[in-house]
Amino acid sequence: MQARYALRFDSGERKGEQVSISGAGVTIGRKPGNSVQLLDGSVSGRHAEFSLDSNGVVLRDLGSTNGTKVGGERVSERRLEHGDAVLLGNVRLTFLDTQRPAPEAAAVGGPEQGGLELELEGEGADPVQATRPSAFEAARAGEGAAASAAARESASAASSSVSSPSSSQASNQTSGDAVRTISADKVARSKRLSVASGLFLLAAIGAGAGGWWWLRGRETASGAGVARAVEVTPGNLLGASFSFEAVELDGEDSPWANDAAAAAVFTVDGGSRRSGDFGVGAVLSAGQSALLRSKPIAVGSTRKLALTAFARVDGAARARVGLEFEASSGASARTLVWSPAAAAGEGFETLEWSCDAPPGFDLVRVVLGARATGEGAADFDDLVLLAGGDPAPALAQDSLQLVALGAPATAAVLFKIDRTLVSDLHARGADGERLELSAAPADGAFLLSVGAAATSISLRADGALTATAPVTLGEGGYRSHGASFEREGLSRLVLGAGKDLIALGFDTPVRVQARAEGSGLRLEFNVSGAARLKLQVGFRAERESALGLAREAREAERAGRLGESIALWTRLRDETPFDTELLAEGEATRARLVEGGVAEARNLRAEIERARFFRLVELFRQCRERAESLGRRFAGSELAGAAAELVREVRTDLDLLEADLNKAERARLESIERALSAAQNDRLAQRVRTYRQELAGARGAANGGGQ
Repeated sequence: MQARYALRFDSGERKGEQVSISGAGVTIGRKPGNSVQLLDGSVSGRHAEFSLDSNGVVLRDLGSTNGTKVGGERVSERRLEHGDAVLLGNVRLTFLDTQRPAPEAAAVGGPEQGGLELELEGEGADPVQATRPSAFEAARAGEGAAASAAARESASAASSSVSSPSSSQASNQTSGDAVRTISADKVARSKRLSVASGLFLLAAIGAGAGGWWWLRGRETASGAGVARAVEVTPGNLLGASFSFEAVELDGEDSPWANDAAAAAVFTVDGGSRRSGDFGVGAVLSAGQSALLRSKPIAVGSTRKLALTAFARVDGAARARVGLEFEASSGASARTLVWSPAAAAGEGFETLEWSCDAPPGFDLVRVVLGARATGEGAADFDDLVLLAGGDPAPALAQDSLQLVALGAPATAAVLFKIDRTLVSDLHARGADGERLELSAAPADGAFLLSVGAAATSISLRADGALTATAPVTLGEGGYRSHGASFEREGLSRLVLGAGKDLIALGFDTPVRVQARAEGSGLRLEFNVSGAARLKLQVGFRAERESALGLAREAREAERAGRLGESIALWTRLRDETPFDTELLAEGEATRARLVEGGVAEARNLRAEIERARFFRLVELFRQCRERAESLGRRFAGSELAGAAAELVREVRTDLDLLEADLNKAERARLESIERALSAAQNDRLAQRVRTYRQELAGARGAANGGGQ
């Protein structure tokens, strides 16, 4: 069935085409991804949206630079009527209700009709143009025809004075193509200002262009106009890029870059400014996030950094600022620390936050982050990063320091004298957000706790901790691993050796995934709910216990209690694998003893087969004694079971052989007894009878009393 509503293009490269409006509606803009792509330089990347509802079609401007007009009047949102003439930049369209006769095409509101001058939407276009007609929005939301007329007259007068920026400004400004939507909150703020704006505009009729400039200073709710002059803070480590004036994102030499892995991006946008002409903003859908990083800044001898930023949040979004510390040598993982989040509000919120500069890191980046659970947007402007101040005392154990980063802490670093051992230690929740960490000292350890929302704890083991194979303990005992591994039921993980040794332990078994990352090893622990990580760095008691177990194991071997020796070395491995030399000795001894026991059992089995073949009772008896001796010597080890099985086999075979031999012997004796009786040699016959009975009795006793 044909759609009821349509757009007819009356100019531009699509002149003469007609586009139906159905389903989710139509978006028009210069960038790919729109329902209709227009390559005209006056059209913004996402210029306008035509949405369909039960009452017809609503047109919304999406923050375009050159604006959207209906019937010659610039609008931000308008319900369309059949025949309405629409102007997007300098592209003319007509809105059609196909159930009514189509109107003739008409020229609408271009420069030749006395409208605002238009700017090309290139990479250097001036986004201030998108905000100039905000007086029209106030008048449209406001109080009658007089205010509307005043708005149009004031805006027309103002256009002649501000439409052509100087050549130096044009060469320095970056794109203002803002892929933004107007949230309900922003519309509400705009309506609340409409009455005052209308009155000011009436006064501005006589004042002309001067009145327009004064009005721009009042328009702060929607970001229109210049809210205030850019304030420069001495010592700001961000340099000229702090306010996003004359800043381009994502270029090779750009001071700021979007994270390529994020679903949404930040853009330089006039509507995102707090001061000057530009800020940065991101528009997000449910589940999306955006991440913008500054170029690296040298930390030098700085011990503490203070970061101030202005953030504005709309809808179901949250915004944070952060610092990402980096070692130019690559010896440590980038460690990101977040401030508390800014929530949706009426205007720009000041985020003031400080963080210690951890030892071992010589570079830092400022990070802007936004995440949304529904439709939302976030703006940032006027960032200040200052060095100075004394850091908070670190938690210390001997020569090691655990530095908790942020207030509240969202990351931690373990540092030893002149290098990191653990970097980028943090916890996450199900939504991917980093969670608060709390750290406390313990005897030879640091205890880190996370809240009930935690689903994972992540860290990177650096430097000396990766020089030896990682060891895990848990369900199934001791295991040694390569660079990449997974294990369920883990209770403890041991990294490093000698003086560079740590153990990571959990109160309840967890799952671990490990993978190589740069020069280190990235470890991800899956936890459920509140969890506590014990980061053990002192092992005096464990080493003393290991020494005692090693002494007992050696003594047991000398005494011939080989199974006990094996069991003691196994216990040392599974309980106290913290002394590399003892662990190596124990593994070598265990292997030697077990191999010797297996060889002895193998030789014994060969002798048993020989006894079976030749039916040699005495050889069976010797094999039985050797099997019993093997079982005694290897009692308590994995070989004890094999020795016991050999004893059972020998006894069974020997019993069967002896039973056969006894049966044959009894038959022979009975035959002799009958012969003697027939010869009437009763005395000898009686002696044979007595011997046969004794033999039967002995056999019965051996079988538990049976005959």
